[in-house]
Amino acid sequence: MRRRRRRMSIGSVLVLLLTLAAVLGTAFFLREVGRDSPAAAMGLEEIAHTVGRVLQPAVSGDDQPPPTALPPAALAEAQATPAPPVGLTMSLGGLLRWDSDVQASDTYRTAPQDILAPIAAAFSGDINIAAFDQLIVPPAEAGSDLLVSSVALDQIAALGLNALVLSGERLFDRGVQPALATAEEMAQRFITPIGFGDTRTAYRRVNGLSLVWLHAGGRLSNAGGKATTPEGRLALVHPLDPDALGQAISTLKRQNDLVIVSLNWDIGRAQSPTPAQQTLAHRLAREGADIILGYGGERVQEVEVYQIDQPEGDPRDVLIGYSMGTLLTEERGRREAMAGLVLQLDMLIRPGGGGMQLRGLNYTPTYVRKWNEGNKVRFAVLPSSQPAPEGMSRNQREAMTRALELVQAAMRSVRELLPTQNP
Repeated sequence: MRRRRRRMSIGSVLVLLLTLAAVLGTAFFLREVGRDSPAAAMGLEEIAHTVGRVLQPAVSGDDQPPPTALPPAALAEAQATPAPPVGLTMSLGGLLRWDSDVQASDTYRTAPQDILAPIAAAFSGDINIAAFDQLIVPPAEAGSDLLVSSVALDQIAALGLNALVLSGERLFDRGVQPALATAEEMAQRFITPIGFGDTRTAYRRVNGLSLVWLHAGGRLSNAGGKATTPEGRLALVHPLDPDALGQAISTLKRQNDLVIVSLNWDIGRAQSPTPAQQTLAHRLAREGADIILGYGGERVQEVEVYQIDQPEGDPRDVLIGYSMGTLLTEERGRREAMAGLVLQLDMLIRPGGGGMQLRGLNYTPTYVRKWNEGNKVRFAVLPSSQPAPEGMSRNQREAMTRALELVQAAMRSVRELLPTQNP
């Protein structure tokens, strides 16, 4: 059965024609009124134009003009234009260790903030970081070379430090749980524990830059080896595996603007890094590390600026501090243990993996002073480049001068980057 085709009625045609006439009339009216009336300021010309567009037939997808695009050369130039470099400052210090003698001193018991206060000005960067290798425990348990109370963390926070590198050698001496508790105590004070647990690879965004810090530790005390299993440690710390470390650095460099690597390697009492350590540091620099720091030794060793040529632009600077030494310790038998270092970096970072350019490098040499006031024992960390405090003994002055000379020797190879006023 054939269906009857529906036709448009005469009434429908009339309604359509009347509507069309009304629209045209409205457009004409708006245009004419807008010419001679203040209403033109209300944009009636544009309104009429819009109404007129309603009458235009729809354009099929095939007939639509292509979107406006940049010419290929202009597009390639826009994609190739690098983002401008971004400035960043950073202060990097050695190991802070509240040994038993420091904790037993009157300074620690009555005014612990005075121990580090003399070097507070050294930590004035956008990021301020040092190292730590003790366990935080309740005050009743503290007092040994390994165990210290959270008073130490309060001093660190007052110093303005954003993070602490957990060097790892003695971190596991009492098992995994005390190490986890120590990291939690730091996090509660907004101090990032670098090199352990969720922050063994730590990320931070500063000045719009993406920064990442990776710490690897290859040293472990006998007590730590007995108190933990290799599997348990592997879940919390990065081992010092050069191949795995190089691959990780290469990946991180593609994803971040600045890559910092710290290593807990065996420095001992050596005056200089071994050839193997230099080779490894240079290899990690070529893999993408921008800053490489060594921890694990009491003595400050050579600081080097290693440059890597790039296909385009200036060479990429890599700062290498082979051993950052010790900022605070009770050790008095060796002058090298009393000499510390805080590096102050002024950098230009090229976003997108372009690397770092050092605009300036400064440093604060430090000296750990221990002295008696009557029957009271005092400790303080002093800038060794400043005049000796009034009342310091001749022997202490000589020790402070020798400590300064050790740090100056470590900075000799980067002398041209240092401000002229620096000793």
